[in-house]
Amino acid sequence: MYASKKIDSFRTNTNEQFIFATNFDGEVECIDINTFEHISSIKGHVGSIHTVAVHRTLNYVATCGMDNRITVYAYDESGVLSIVDSISVTEVVPEGEEWDKVITTSQAIDFHPTKKVLAARGGTSGLVEVSFETGKCEILHCSRLHDFWDLITVQYVHDGSGRLLSASNRGDIILSESGVAINKWNIHEQLRPHSTHWIEHVAGSTYAIANDALKVITIDIEDPEKTMIGPENVVLDHLEHLTYNPVSGRMFVSSFDRTVVEVDRYSGEKVKVAFEAPFKCRWLKSLQTNPNHLIVQCRNGALYKVDIDTHEVIATVKRTPDAIWTGFMQNGKVFLSGEGDYFYTLTATGQEYGSRVTQFDIESTSIFKNGQSYTKRLQSDGNVVAFARTNNVLYTYNLVSKSATDIELTSAIRDIELFEEGEKYLACCEDGNVYLGNTDGSSKEKIFTSSTSVWSVSLNKEKNLIAMADRKDRVNFLNMNTGEITHFEYLSEYGSKYIKRIQWASDDELLVALGGDLIRYCLSTNKATEHFRAPNTIEDFAWDKNKRFLIVMSYTRFIYLCDFDSGRLLHTAGASIDYTKGLCFINGEDDFISFGRDGVPYYHRIHDERIVTHGVINNFKPKF
Repeated sequence: MYASKKIDSFRTNTNEQFIFATNFDGEVECIDINTFEHISSIKGHVGSIHTVAVHRTLNYVATCGMDNRITVYAYDESGVLSIVDSISVTEVVPEGEEWDKVITTSQAIDFHPTKKVLAARGGTSGLVEVSFETGKCEILHCSRLHDFWDLITVQYVHDGSGRLLSASNRGDIILSESGVAINKWNIHEQLRPHSTHWIEHVAGSTYAIANDALKVITIDIEDPEKTMIGPENVVLDHLEHLTYNPVSGRMFVSSFDRTVVEVDRYSGEKVKVAFEAPFKCRWLKSLQTNPNHLIVQCRNGALYKVDIDTHEVIATVKRTPDAIWTGFMQNGKVFLSGEGDYFYTLTATGQEYGSRVTQFDIESTSIFKNGQSYTKRLQSDGNVVAFARTNNVLYTYNLVSKSATDIELTSAIRDIELFEEGEKYLACCEDGNVYLGNTDGSSKEKIFTSSTSVWSVSLNKEKNLIAMADRKDRVNFLNMNTGEITHFEYLSEYGSKYIKRIQWASDDELLVALGGDLIRYCLSTNKATEHFRAPNTIEDFAWDKNKRFLIVMSYTRFIYLCDFDSGRLLHTAGASIDYTKGLCFINGEDDFISFGRDGVPYYHRIHDERIVTHGVINNFKPKF
């Protein structure tokens, strides 16, 4: 529960006096925008709130929670919040449809510019409009505009007409009124299906679009022919949010590549990096009352006030622990690392009688020189533990000599693999480079460069074949004996997917986490088949030493237990409050741990084809 106060969304009121932020505990908090001090908070939901809206002309706030309720709040001149009303949209469906709940982290909620009316996402991804004119929330209509695609964002047109712009995880944008489509922009036809996360009014009938295709898009709602797609990728990872400041004329975008980038509003071209954040960025606001200041929300649960000219962080609100991003077990020791300048070593000391739960001694070791970066992946082999960090440095640590080596690469490191008893490493980077070198730093060779980020790497030791996964859709193979490079691509029926993880399951079979699909690729036949499908991106997967069970972790915050051979789903369990990033088996057979942004490792057991959770290891205490 350590992540319950994590800030996951925010908006400011029109005069930029208050920030209204939401968290994983179902609360809305009012924060003074100048001092960054807490003013008030109120609980409006059971569980996480991923999206919030603030009325442009009236003192109202609205949230849509993961409990599928919409809650409306009023606030007074001092920023004190009170609940007006709340309504469930779980079973609110378009006419003629049957109820089928969809799990999502949609940002879709917005107020009509002048009326006591709001638009949001219903429990089945329908577009819902709600009136609270009488002080009670009443459904006006629920419409299915985006077919089976999830509704990601909505924005009322600024002219007060009541028209709505909405967008889906396919990327397409629809202009509608009272649930009837007027115009549609088929963005996916030019950029392939990617989520459109945000729609921002720029001027007149022009709106700017933040889309995961990494380009800034502008549309004219009165003239669909005036659509402009930026000529270049302005970020390296998901383009999450966009803010335009009409006072300064400057536009900024936020990304999962941990940057805020200034973009030319007319050309869509990158101007410069305005801020380098410690973690993935999402919600973003350029202040009109002080155009040099940005409010930035990071996925570490923090809000930052940033001076974009000096790059200085002026103020911070953060109440979450350091995330544990990655882990690996070897010879009775579990190594964990993530945020901070340290890593954890958990040494198994025995099993508790009766429960058979493994007990651990826990210690932390500080070796990283830049505590603002974090470890994306670690691995241990022989006497060496290696840490791939986001500050472009591969740290290697010798467990015998207790000495650390820093190896500078060309960009943030996504994945590593050690081999030859920890003497050699493979590392892949966000700039598309893959390196082979010695862990003592004595040699380093660039062996491959992709046209896009390389997110995962895995070595087939039997065939001396390196698999290297591009950010989307494609896995390249480098034969270390011949130098030959081959590849395969798997295009999902749902469009482009992001490859988070690849692992060789045997010398002839590669498992690929491609979006929510776990793909089995057979090297000898050059065939790829879908093995398991999760509702959202697969973060990690692992299997027991006997290859009976497969554990899959998804962005849905669920753990899935599957049959290894068939991929058949056996059981689903909740992983944690916040997003889970990784897992590893601790005895090779039935016990495993999971970890992530909660900052603690959780102990699980496979029993009767179910996942049974024993709680946090040894009452592990996270670091803040």
